[in-house]
Amino acid sequence: MGVPELLRFGNLDGEAGLAHAVSTRAGGVSSGPYASLNVGAATGDEPENAAENLRRFLAAAGMPAERLAAMRQEHTANVAEVREDWPFGPPGEPVFQPHLDGLVTRLKNTPLIAFSADCATAVFYDRRNAALGVTHAGWRGAAQNIFRAAFERMALLYGSRPGDIIAGVGPCICAAHYPVGSDFTERLKGLFGPEKAARLLRRQDGGQCFDLRALLREQLLELGITNSEFSPLCTREDERLFSWRRDRGVTGRFALAAMLR
Repeated sequence: MGVPELLRFGNLDGEAGLAHAVSTRAGGVSSGPYASLNVGAATGDEPENAAENLRRFLAAAGMPAERLAAMRQEHTANVAEVREDWPFGPPGEPVFQPHLDGLVTRLKNTPLIAFSADCATAVFYDRRNAALGVTHAGWRGAAQNIFRAAFERMALLYGSRPGDIIAGVGPCICAAHYPVGSDFTERLKGLFGPEKAARLLRRQDGGQCFDLRALLREQLLELGITNSEFSPLCTREDERLFSWRRDRGVTGRFALAAMLR
């Protein structure tokens, strides 16, 4: 119970045209493995608890729950624009649009949300063009370059340029807790070539671990986006956050939400 604890990015916190926040486990009504502020509906938690938690999170972040745009994340690089005809749903119970892992908009007072329990959520804010993007990326979404897909959509629709974008990337699992096998490493080499794949892998305990943050950093730089901040928090290590790997799949979800004012 109590008040939701919110995390924010330092490079975005002073932006008058933007509201943003990342939730933690504190301040909710759920219990057991979902304690306490689980904002994920499809987790095994009681639906009414997840809905109440989501309302609490958005209220603490100063965002209207009745205007929340959400997606059914499926580890794609698919990005949709949120317009006035978006199906918003009742407060705390958004309509999850399928086959999406990125949203962009120029609508004000319309929060975009992405959920996580180890993957990287991110916000892209373009002050000059008053535009916003939010994404979700596990290794599959990162391999398909969801960042590029979101930026290109913002560039096409709103005229965004790399220098206009201020990016924040939320807590995710760190390389130390992301062991991978030979099948995965060979897949990386096939996707990116041996040299780049080597930059994305870390040797540990005689094996290899994947560095999701390293891939996402490279992708931002490849786009020319230099004003970015990465949360240093590892979901596996920080008990304030939900972690699918730490909790062996029985866990809740935290979220990143952002909104143009």
